[in-house]
Amino acid sequence: MSTEQTGAEKPKLTINKAKQALREKISQFLVDKFDEVAEVYEVLEPKEKVKFYCALLPFGMAKVKPEPEVNLDRLSEDEVIEIFEKLKEVANKQIEAVLIDKGLPLVNRDEEY
Repeated sequence: MSTEQTGAEKPKLTINKAKQALREKISQFLVDKFDEVAEVYEVLEPKEKVKFYCALLPFGMAKVKPEPEVNLDRLSEDEVIEIFEKLKEVANKQIEAVLIDKGLPLVNRDEEY
């Protein structure tokens, strides 16, 4: 009888432990076989090297989640202005930090142009 028929679910902790154990085994395999894989990589054709590299890339980098889309039409004019002012403030602080780091003079941003 399947879990669908009984309505019972596997405890999530058990699933997580099994996944963690598998991840650890895969990780150890990758470490153990790294030199062999690197040797094989060296004899691949350029196109195959790119495919291989792209296939491994997700394992070496954290997954990047897309930023949620911002619909400014849903915001009031005051909210848009507030967001703009905060962004401007952050940008100004970053610019000042770079100027200070490079020993350049700070610009008075309060002046209107």
